[in-house]
Parts: sequence; C-alpha cells; structure tokens
Amino acid sequence: ILYMTPEQESFDRYCKSLPPDESARFEGVLNLDTSSVKELSKAFVDIRGEINDRLKVNARQIIGPDGTVQLSMEYVESTEVNAMAFFFEDIYFIGITEGMLKLFSNSCTALWRLEPLADLLEVRFNPKRRNSLFQIVLLLQLQFISNHELGHMFHGHCGDLRSGRFQAEFGIGIKELVANSFGIEGQARELEADGYAVNLLLSNLLNGPSGDAILEKLQPGLEKEDFLLTLFVLAIGTLLYFLEPKPFDPSLVRADTHSQGVIRMNIILGEIIGWCNFNRMELTEWVSLERFQWILSCVQVAAESPEQQAIWREQGTFLQTNEGRAYLNE
Repeated sequence: ILYMTPEQESFDRYCKSLPPDESARFEGVLNLDTSSVKELSKAFVDIRGEINDRLKVNARQIIGPDGTVQLSMEYVESTEVNAMAFFFEDIYFIGITEGMLKLFSNSCTALWRLEPLADLLEVRFNPKRRNSLFQIVLLLQLQFISNHELGHMFHGHCGDLRSGRFQAEFGIGIKELVANSFGIEGQARELEADGYAVNLLLSNLLNGPSGDAILEKLQPGLEKEDFLLTLFVLAIGTLLYFLEPKPFDPSLVRADTHSQGVIRMNIILGEIIGWCNFNRMELTEWVSLERFQWILSCVQVAAESPEQQAIWREQGTFLQTNEGRAYLNE
C-alpha cells in the first residue's frame, strides 16, 4: 500500500503487535489492489469511505467517560470469514476480513444473475440497474456487519477492549476474552448487536435520504417502503445463507455462540417489526410468512446449495415445534 491514513497505520500497528498465533490470523491492513477481491477494489474503497464518514458524524453523539469517541472501519488481511472489534491508540476499530469481503462478493454475484428478482422487487432490469442492485446489496451487507460490530461496542459487550484485547465475531480471539460468552447468553448478545444494526440501517433507509437514492437508481414498481424492506431482508438473508453451512442438531441449539441461519433471520424479522411498531406503525403488516418464504426461496435459488437448503429446512421445522418456540422465547 503506497499510502495509508493515520487510522490505517494505527490499525496495521495493532495487528502486528498481536501474539504470533493471532497476528498470523489478522495480518494487518488489506491491500485491495492485490487481494482476492481486487476487481471490486474501487467499490470497497468507496463503501469504506462512506461508512467511515457516517461513523465520524455519529461518533459526535456518543459521549463516553473520557469524552467523545473516535470510530473507524478497515479491511483486514485474513482469509477467515470474520469481523473484529478492538481499541488501540484512542480509536475504536471495526475490522472486516478479506474472507468476509469475498463472501459478500459471491453472494451479491449470485443475486446479480437471478432472474426471479425482477418479479420479487418489480424492477425492469437492464445492465445499469442490475449493476446498481449488486452495489446496493454489497453496501447493505457491509453496513450490516460493521453496524453489528458497533452494536457490540455500544451495548457493552466489548468492555475490556481498552486492555488491548479484541473480539472476533466468529471464534475466540484471545483466550481470556470475557466478552465472548458461549450459549444462550452469547446468542442473546449477538442478536442484540443484530438489533442495533437493523435499527441503524432501517432508520437510514426509510427515514433518511439513502432510500430515495436507491429508488432513483432502480425505479421499482413497488411502493417505497415495501421495496426497501424487501431489499433489506433479501440482502441480510443472502448474507446469512452464504455463511458456511453447519449441520443442525436441535440438542445443541443452546450451546453455540450464534443462533443459526433461519433462526437468526426469525429474530431479525422480529427486530424489523419492532422498528416498524416504534417508527412507522403502518408498516407492521409488511412482514408475513408468505413474503418471508418468497424472499428466502429467491435466496435458495441464487445459492444453488442443496446442503444449505436442507439445513435451513431442518431449522424451520424445529422452530414450529414446542421446543423450538420455547427456545425462541428464551
């Protein structure tokens, strides 16, 4: 990298200061021009700039014990599909790995090719609109993950970041990290962070200028709110669907750090309904089982993964049992 901002230099120093086993996982600031997603380097640079601009604006409203906070998001040289949060040199950092960027790229490419989206979104696609859809879904997915990490910080899940530790989204970072709790409490923290991301993104899409800009680019036949909510669920559902499949075992459902696929999507839909109840009561009828199934069926066709489809079907069947409903309530 020929030039790094002061924030990137700080981010890079932190990664290189980690113990050997950790610095081998997270090597430093990613050089997008030589990465596995170099064909999208401009898009990822633009998205990083937009997210960091918004973080700077929002950080002015966050007053901690030592005053205002500084937030920054960067890409990490790492093949892991992961995200991380840490505090270093007076900056709260969010890191998104190269492996996660590749997952974004693969999932958005699959949607880009999918013809049934024209009916789902009521968009008359041409090459320009199809490319715009790719960029918009990519931005939504990256914002969701970065805002999810911000949600961990905001809700106090990363209370010991100031002692030099980091929180990795998937898997344990430094062994003694208390914030990475397992089981139902860990899942609750993850879903709390999801809720934070949902609220930020929906407020931006439906109560801010971003939604109008998207409508201008795609010119859908659907009403604004209907279209933007459908697009949002499509983007997040595709992201979760493309994560590496894990065999579903109902007896272990409370043991993992994250709720799995369709279970997590059900909770996210609850967050969407909660946002609508609080902000836009007329939208509460938007979320229906039929609409959810239609969106997920498009995701399944795009992914072309019978293995993942079977796993999500098993999870959906579990949620309809008394045990599954009790788990969701818990």
